[in-house]
Amino acid sequence: MLSNLTIRASLLVALLVGTPCLAADVGETYHNERFGFHLVYPPKLLRAGPESEDGGRRTFEGSGDAARLQVWGMSNAVGATPAELAVPLRKQCTSAVRLGPSSKTLATLSCRIGAQQMTEKIIASGNQLAFLRLTYPVRRAGRWRTPAAALVASFTFDPPVRPAAFNARAWH
Repeated sequence: MLSNLTIRASLLVALLVGTPCLAADVGETYHNERFGFHLVYPPKLLRAGPESEDGGRRTFEGSGDAARLQVWGMSNAVGATPAELAVPLRKQCTSAVRLGPSSKTLATLSCRIGAQQMTEKIIASGNQLAFLRLTYPVRRAGRWRTPAAALVASFTFDPPVRPAAFNARAWH
């Protein structure tokens, strides 16, 4: 019988060396050079589309359903806070809005817009803003709730976090 120490050592070696299963489950990192933000996304659930010509936006399409992840950046010339920028979006919601953490540099919210569930995170760093918006069919909430939380948690300004630092079970 294997000891706990042996099992932990084996898992550590697998993480450091990388196995196809672990690498695929953990996710891939998308880094936006222009605005300096990144996120870790599950390639089994989302296919990366091309980056926009100006390098400021990328869309990821759901595999097998109508899910869509959009991330983009912009300059914050007017000095608006993420919470102020989230107000117009709240008006589009057709259900109660669930608000997450909010500060001068962060706002998160989640609600329904028609038959779609929407989760958005807005972050600020200096004069840069970055936005993450994930939408998926309400009927697929069981599949997307945990990956949505992992996407929101990984979305931040640089320096990037290594994908191995995230819980692989979040993508299932």
